[in-house]
Amino acid sequence: MESKKQISYKLNNEEQNDKLDALLHDEQAAGMSDVEPFVYASPPSNKNTTRNNIWIKFAITGLLAVVIGVGFGLTLLYIFAQGADQDYDQVNEISDQNAVSTAETGDTSNDYTLAPLSGYVIQAGVFQTSEQAEQYQSALSEEGFSSVLWDTEEGYRAFIGVYSTEEEAKANETGLNEAGFDSYVRQWHGDERSLDLSDQEHEWLSQFSKLWEQALVDFNDDQKQSWATWLEIDKNSFSQSMQAFYQQITQHFNEMEANNRPIRLLEMWQAYQNLNH
Repeated sequence: MESKKQISYKLNNEEQNDKLDALLHDEQAAGMSDVEPFVYASPPSNKNTTRNNIWIKFAITGLLAVVIGVGFGLTLLYIFAQGADQDYDQVNEISDQNAVSTAETGDTSNDYTLAPLSGYVIQAGVFQTSEQAEQYQSALSEEGFSSVLWDTEEGYRAFIGVYSTEEEAKANETGLNEAGFDSYVRQWHGDERSLDLSDQEHEWLSQFSKLWEQALVDFNDDQKQSWATWLEIDKNSFSQSMQAFYQQITQHFNEMEANNRPIRLLEMWQAYQNLNH
């Protein structure tokens, strides 16, 4: 083993060293007496800290949910409001267009009551089915008698012309009886009906009923001219049923002569009765 060297310090002044040691001892004793004893506090509980953090997170989450919900609701409300405004604008636009159309044509639709027509007819029979009525109609046609099948609640009636008086109807019934067909004269009334018509259509139909009643009594040249003038109307604004009626009346008028006037007027009456039926 290596020899250790000892180091020694030599104090030149031992008395000074003794004084220094005494002084240090006194200062240490005074310092220890003046310092208050340190008390160790207990550390905070981990459970309380965790509980506080959970409540804070819960509060923040709830607040965010409320903010998001309110924002989403306001967004939907704005979208619906915009859509409602667009629908309202479209409805107003359509209404304005209809108003302009009505203003341009000066025409509106209303419910009008059609004046019923009436006259004396020669009835050749009543049948339960349309097949039976059509067979009888063919038999009449073979003997030279034109007829109109009229659909009623009691069945199908075969009418042979319409006349203004009972006497006139009975006078024309003779030929039918001589041909072997049973018949009798009766007064026939049309039904009163209300139809949705424009002002122009109603006025035009009112003129028809007057012309028809005049033609039932007599059909002279002046009346023919009145019918021709009445048919010169612009029918493009009419409804489809009114245009079909116009075509039927025009055809019957063009075929009407003195000898077939009762059957042509009866056909016109039926078309008038079936209008919008």
